[in-house]
Amino acid sequence: MNPVSRGRTSVGVIGAGLSGLVAAQELTKQGFCVTVFDKSRGVGGRMATRRADHETSFDHGAQYFTARDPIFVTQVDHWLKKGVVATWPDASKQQRFVVLKDGLIQRESRSVPRYVGTPAMNSVCKALSVGLEIKKQTRVTRVVHAADQFELLDDVGASLDKFDRVIVATPAEQAADLLVDFPKIKKQIEKVEMSPCWAAMVTLDAPLTDQWVGAFLHDSFLSWTARNNTKPGRNSTYEQVIVHATPEWTDTHWESPSEEVTQAMLQEFWRVTGIQPRHPIALQGHRWKYAIANEPLLDRCLKGEHDRILVCGDWVGGSRVEGAFLSGWATAEQISHS
Repeated sequence: MNPVSRGRTSVGVIGAGLSGLVAAQELTKQGFCVTVFDKSRGVGGRMATRRADHETSFDHGAQYFTARDPIFVTQVDHWLKKGVVATWPDASKQQRFVVLKDGLIQRESRSVPRYVGTPAMNSVCKALSVGLEIKKQTRVTRVVHAADQFELLDDVGASLDKFDRVIVATPAEQAADLLVDFPKIKKQIEKVEMSPCWAAMVTLDAPLTDQWVGAFLHDSFLSWTARNNTKPGRNSTYEQVIVHATPEWTDTHWESPSEEVTQAMLQEFWRVTGIQPRHPIALQGHRWKYAIANEPLLDRCLKGEHDRILVCGDWVGGSRVEGAFLSGWATAEQISHS
């Protein structure tokens, strides 16, 4: 039964990353009839967790997040009480972030408290998905007019359903493709460029160091590394290292074989950290095509077609996890007020 026949405003959400789930959850609480679509098998988008051999896992996308906006701070406090997130590094264990260059620690990196999902980064999105109707492994390729509603089409042009409102919560390039029939909002989206990132996941049989748990890497084609096993709730039997390459290097090596890329990243990791090389138990890679927006748009959500099609994401109104949350929240507020 189409939700509109039940007398409730129907909302279709494309994308089960953080922004889409926040918007869907807020609207569901307010009585809207919401359906979420995502092409993946699970939820989370770039707040993803990769399960690997030896009962290990890697947060290979978003590494951690901070909270500054009062709305997001309130939500994070709620997650802390529920055990959905925890702080990292753990100061009581003398864990710290550092800046590394040519094998030497340049300085300790301090900032506001950082948080991670527990027992995995995607725990945040799993918590947000509770109670929602989510159609996984369902690819939406186009949004079209359907009388006074909007219709979602799949990759063979078949109808998935019709909705009174549509929220697109995907990376910018994908959002532009979905909204090809709506040139006004598509033009706004096309202003945004998103950079890619190669990630390498390394499993080792012994701890690497007691000097740091996360490091920003300078003068290298690598930008970041983290000892994933030091995060709260993770399996600490093995050393699980995540390494991110810079956007420029990633772009140059985008089509290179994964094995070739991960080996190059591992060798550079040994050099820039100054740690004696050792043979990994396992080594795998992942390409993030849309890792981060170069210049996020200023508005927290984009509106088109009489405010009935809206777009949100970490590239709208602020980057990273906090920006994604606030964009989804603002989008839900826009629909409820309209």
